[in-house]
Parts: sequence; C-alpha cells; structure tokens
Amino acid sequence: SRLRDADGHSLRPGQYLALARRYGLLATIDHRLLMRCLQLIGETERRGHKVGFFANLAPATLSPGPLLEEFLATVGPQPEWRGKLIPELAQAALENSGDGLAAGLDALARMGFHFSLDQVQDLAALDPGRLSTQGFRYVKVPATLLLAPENAETAAGLKRRLAARSIELIVEKVETEAQLTSLLRLPIDYAQGYRLGEPRLGRRPAPGRPAE
Repeated sequence: SRLRDADGHSLRPGQYLALARRYGLLATIDHRLLMRCLQLIGETERRGHKVGFFANLAPATLSPGPLLEEFLATVGPQPEWRGKLIPELAQAALENSGDGLAAGLDALARMGFHFSLDQVQDLAALDPGRLSTQGFRYVKVPATLLLAPENAETAAGLKRRLAARSIELIVEKVETEAQLTSLLRLPIDYAQGYRLGEPRLGRRPAPGRPAE
C-alpha cells in the first residue's frame, strides 16, 4: 500500500507505518486498503481478468471487532471474491499474536479465505503444518534471507516442505541480477521484486475506453 502526502508524493509503508502505529491510524489505513482491494477485485471481475490481490494487514484488523465484522459483511454476498483477496501477515505478528487473531483467522478461513505470511526473518521457525492448519497458502521469503550461506541447507528443502502442505513459496525483494542468478539454481516457482518489474498504479479506464 502507498499513501500520498499533501504534495502528491507517494509514501512507502516503511515511511509511514511507525507514525501510523504511534497515532492509532493502522485500522483506518487497513480499512481503506481493504475497501480499495474489493473495488479492484470487482473491476477485474467485470473485465474478466483472473487476478488476485495480497493485502498486508495489522493483526488488530484481522482480530474480532467492528472492522472485521464490517469486512465480513461486505464480502459475505460475494463468495467469488474470497479467493481473490489474500490477507497477509508478518511472521513476527503471527508468532506474537494472541487468541484474538487466531479467532479472526479461523472466521475468515471458514468463509474460504487463504492467507500469506511475509516479512519472514527466521526460516527455522517456519512450521508448515501449523501454517496449513491456520489457512496459510503462501509464504514470502526475502531473497537475502534465502540466499544467506547459513541458510543453504534449510533453503534447499524449504519449497518441498511447504509444498507438502499445499503452501506456495514466493521469494520477495529480488533486487539484483546476482540474486536472480542464484535463485535460478534453487527449486523456486515464484518471485517478486524490482529486478522482475516495478509496481504500477491501478487506473480506472475512461468511459468507452479499454483498461490500461
């Protein structure tokens, strides 16, 4: 997600998350992000595009409360949307969460949602069995972590361990040609990062014109 300042400049999450957390604005930002994702899903459905959206959210957003209830009420009448919106949580947030987040994830999983784990910092702490039980179907691992020499043995078998639980491995933050060359030697199907393509703004087509 990106925010814009008063001058129209784009702000990346690393630039605003600390302030948003300090002033209690995470729920507001997450709410707008979710609503925008649902809007984009509706637009891509009308155009016949089969695409999905990952939305990185705070644990409080996915825990029982007014925001989760409103979200569930919004997607309830649209079951086809549930497979196209993938809530994403950081590894630390999942590991340090309480019963509230577990209950929220369970409610979403029962409605047909799948989840993604990102900001992985410890490969050894990944538990594919537990993640699968909680409804996770994607794990994003930074290229620098996967390619670190001390993780060579773990990285070699990571995809196999995850695939055994029907979880897809996505390598993220692929920024250099050297990283890409090294990753091609590993059994990896999916990756993302500036070396593979920069993010683009989603734009609505003008009336009577095809979407860009």
